[in-house]
Amino acid sequence: MNDATEAPPPKGGLKPPVHLSIIIPCYNEEETISRTVAAISDYLNKFYPEQVTELILINDGSIDRTGEILAHEALSRGPRIRPHHFAYNRGRGAAIKTGIRMSAGELVICLDADLSYDVDHIGEILQEFTKDPRTGRGNQSIHERRHSQERAVEQTPLVPLRELDSCRILCW
Repeated sequence: MNDATEAPPPKGGLKPPVHLSIIIPCYNEEETISRTVAAISDYLNKFYPEQVTELILINDGSIDRTGEILAHEALSRGPRIRPHHFAYNRGRGAAIKTGIRMSAGELVICLDADLSYDVDHIGEILQEFTKDPRTGRGNQSIHERRHSQERAVEQTPLVPLRELDSCRILCW
């Protein structure tokens, strides 16, 4: 387990471009994390089977079996599951920042490990990304929505926390 400041790039198997990255900060989640990974994976397979997606699980220095379970999930589910481990608890903010640095997706969503919001919210969040910030109506092409950080923050009703080049991030 490592505690690198710079997160590693995606490892083999994911075909670029990755459309969606979902970041899950985890701290002592041994009781729930397998169900969470299964629920998100099943949802993505059912509703977004053609999209290249990744699930980034940041183990924030858990003292239970969370890290072990994340490693098992990655081995059993393949390259779309990307765990990263902190040697000690650094906090939710550090976990999210590391997940963002690790993400390869054009769109990035952060969710809680206990799925306090149901997985169906993934679709609702993705709909928000496709809205035109000037009208609040659906936009046919996500790729056409390129704004500076300042304009996006000022004009978007449900706003991405930050835009990194062409990456869009929303914490729900």
